[in-house]
Amino acid sequence: MGYRYLIVLPLLAAVACFQKPPAEEPKGEPEACPAACAKLRELGCEEAEPTPNGATCEDVCKSIETSNLVSVGPACVARAETCESVGECLAGGEFSAP
Repeated sequence: MGYRYLIVLPLLAAVACFQKPPAEEPKGEPEACPAACAKLRELGCEEAEPTPNGATCEDVCKSIETSNLVSVGPACVARAETCESVGECLAGGEFSAP
């Protein structure tokens, strides 16, 4: 019976060494999407329109922001003064006020 422990204990030790990596911190700002979309609508920007499949601006923004792959900079978009300046936010920068 003792020989079983010689097999089981190393297996348990090996399994214990394999831990899941820590969860990655979210990079996006999904909470800023409603304000960003409201600003896009106020400015009359094309980005505020629903997609051909019917997804709203908020849906698209939140999906992107929670992907942890890229960000559309919704906090920056919410401060934009023109549709053209939104492009600077989408490029990952901050627009400079004229």
